[in-house]
Amino acid sequence: MNRNQGDQFIFIQAPSYRKPRATSIKSKKTDPLAMPYGGLYLAESLMRKNISMCILLGEIEELTAQISQHVGQNTIAFGMSSYSGDMLKSALIIARYLRTNYPNIPIVWGGVHVTAVRTGSLIHELVDFIAWGEGEQSTPQLLEAISNGSKPEDLKNIKGIGYKVNGKTFITPSQPATPLNRSFNLPYHLVDMERVKRKMLIGCERFFGVTSSRGCPFRCTFCSNSSTSNPLAANLRYHAIDDVVQNISVLVNKYGADCIGFQDEVTVVEKKRIVELCDGLRSLGKDIKFRMQTTISTILRWDDELLKYLRDNNFVALDYGVESGSDRILKFIGKKITVKQIHEAQRRLKNMGFYQSYNMLFCLPTETVVEMKESVRMFVHMARETKYCPYPFSRMEPYIPLPDTLLYNIAMKHGFVPPTTMEGWTEFDSQQFAERRKRLRPWLSEEKAYFAALILKASDTISDLFTGPDANHDLIDYHLNEMEKLIDYPLEDIIDKKTQMIDHSEDLKWKRSSFI
Repeated sequence: MNRNQGDQFIFIQAPSYRKPRATSIKSKKTDPLAMPYGGLYLAESLMRKNISMCILLGEIEELTAQISQHVGQNTIAFGMSSYSGDMLKSALIIARYLRTNYPNIPIVWGGVHVTAVRTGSLIHELVDFIAWGEGEQSTPQLLEAISNGSKPEDLKNIKGIGYKVNGKTFITPSQPATPLNRSFNLPYHLVDMERVKRKMLIGCERFFGVTSSRGCPFRCTFCSNSSTSNPLAANLRYHAIDDVVQNISVLVNKYGADCIGFQDEVTVVEKKRIVELCDGLRSLGKDIKFRMQTTISTILRWDDELLKYLRDNNFVALDYGVESGSDRILKFIGKKITVKQIHEAQRRLKNMGFYQSYNMLFCLPTETVVEMKESVRMFVHMARETKYCPYPFSRMEPYIPLPDTLLYNIAMKHGFVPPTTMEGWTEFDSQQFAERRKRLRPWLSEEKAYFAALILKASDTISDLFTGPDANHDLIDYHLNEMEKLIDYPLEDIIDKKTQMIDHSEDLKWKRSSFI
C-alpha cells in the first residue's frame, strides 16, 4: 500500500474486554486477540475485485494509531464489526473517533449485532451503511457504489445492505448464500498473527482457529443461529475439504501452528465428512493437534469406531454445549437432548481419551430455583468426571437475551424491555450481573438473583483453578464440595446464611442491596 494513497477499505475489529477463557495461557505481554474470520473472508472477496483492504486489531489506543497509518485519499469507507455487549461499546468509541477525525469517510457496520438489530443500528448517527448477513457479495458492490457516488435508487438493488436517505432508513433483502465450494486463499498476511496465536492448556504453543462450515441446524432458542429473520443462520454449509486443508497448511507451514481449533458452530455431523476431513488433514504430514466444536446429539450419533478414528487422527479435544441439568429446561431451550444423554456422551468421550470442554447456561426465563440447583448438580458432577482435562469449562454463564433469537420473544413476555439505542445494547454480556439484573433479567427475584450470584462466584473460582497438568485437584475438590452445599440448602437459608455457604464468600461483591 502507498501510505499516501491509503487502503480503500479499512476493516476494524473492536476489542472485547470479557474475561479471557482459561483454555489459553496468558502471555506476559498481552492476552491473545480473536482471529478476525469475518474480516479475512471479506478481504479475500474484496481482493478478488482488486479492492485493497487492511484488517486492524488491538486495544482502542492501538487502533487509533493504526488507522492513521492506513487512511488516505483512496479510502472509500471504514468497516466496523461487532457482537452485542462490551465489544459494541468499544466499537462505538472507535466510530466516534472516526467521525471526529475523518468526517467525510462513511462507516459501514456489519457483524452479528447489526445483522440482528438492523434498523436499530442504522438509525444511529455513527452508522452510515450496514452490510447484514454474509457480506462477501454485498460489501464489494456497496463500496463500488459509494466510490462512484451512486444515487439511492442504485443502492436499492444491492442485496444485504442498509442505507439512509434524508434520515429515512432502507434495508434491502438478504444476499444469497456465499458459495463455499471453491478455494478461499485467506490473506493471513493482513493480520498480526502473533497477536491471535494462543498457548493452550491442551498442550500446544501456537494454536490458531479456522472455520470449515457456516450455520447451525440445531436452532437452540438462546443462540443467534435461531434467528427468525436471517435465512442463512440455520443452514449448515461446508467449505470444500481441499480449501480447509489448504488454509490449515498455511497456518502450519508459514505461521508455525502446532494445534488447530475448528471454531465453527458445528464442525461436522456426517461420518463421510469426518473421514474426508481426517484424510485431508493427514496429507499435511505434520504432528498437529486438532480440536473441534460438536453437540451431545452428534456425539451420540457417532459410534465408537468413528470416535476412535477421530482420536487416531489427532483430534484431542471436543467442545460441546451442556447448558442445563434440568430436562425441562433442555427441552425449553430446544436442545433436544436429556440429562441422561449428557452423562452418556461425557462418559464415552472420557473412555475414548478425549479432552472435553463444555458450556452451561442458567438464569433463563421460567427457570426455577430447583432447576438451577439441578444445573449446579450437573456442573459439580461433570467437573469431577472431567478433572483429567486441562480446562473442562469456563463458568456457568447467565443467560443474555440476544436479539432476533427464538428465546428473545419469550424474554420480552417475562418483563424484558429491549434497548431503544445502540448504546443500550453495550450492556448485553455477563458482566455486572447484579447491577444489570432488572434490565437484562427482570424475571429474577432479588433472592433468586442472589443465589445465582453465589453460583457464578463458585463456578468462577473453580474454573480459575483448572490450570492444566499442575492444577491443585485437592483445592478443586474442596471448592466443588462447597459448591455442592448450595444444592441442599433451601433458598431462604442461602439468603439468611450466605456467609456460611462458600468459604470465599467474604470476597463476594454481590451485596444484597445491589438487587433492590
